Amino acid sequence: MLIGFHSTGYAQGQKDSLFYFNTIKVKGIYKSFEEFRTNAPSIPLSDRIVITYENEESLYQKDVPIAKLNCDSIMPCEKKTPIWGFCDGTSVYISRETKFDKNITYDKVVYLGRYMYYQYIIKSSASTSSTGPGSSTGGYTMGGARSKTVVDKAIDINTGETFELSNNKIIKVLKDDKVLSAEFAKHKHKEKVQVQYLIKYAEKHKEQIKKSYR
Repeated sequence: MLIGFHSTGYAQGQKDSLFYFNTIKVKGIYKSFEEFRTNAPSIPLSDRIVITYENEESLYQKDVPIAKLNCDSIMPCEKKTPIWGFCDGTSVYISRETKFDKNITYDKVVYLGRYMYYQYIIKSSASTSSTGPGSSTGGYTMGGARSKTVVDKAIDINTGETFELSNNKIIKVLKDDKVLSAEFAKHKHKEKVQVQYLIKYAEKHKEQIKKSYR
């Protein structure tokens, strides 16, 4: 499921306004969540930084969009530089590491609203049986010599808190919306609709997005 970014005309063209409300997404590498939130990456994406886009294979043909950066010769990209992610001018990709490394994989944000939603793949050498969306992780597992589990993750756009989706987390997100809480409670297989209800809530409660960080 890929869901496009939503934006309004608020503060159009202002580099220091919130990323969510800004129709101009500044290209660059973010050292922190705050840089992303304020649409102010501290490392520019120059022509010397090459972005490689890929789709990581997963179960049920659920290919997960990822990217990699090749900027070995750029001083700001040296090892131990803090890294949160980057924007290519259209999409946002989140780093799986907190310090820069040439081998880092970046996961594409596929929904942006009150909560951000993305997926990533956990690889394991352990042999497991194939499971569906109802697995204990809430993801999808490929059996075999190298198992791959697709994990649904979200970020609170007000605080930067990152969490894996689970029934308990969605119940917590929905707790101040009685209608959505009641709807979610009726589902027998809640793990199959976690993403749906996260996005329903995020779309319905855009007014909760704060203009100041934390």
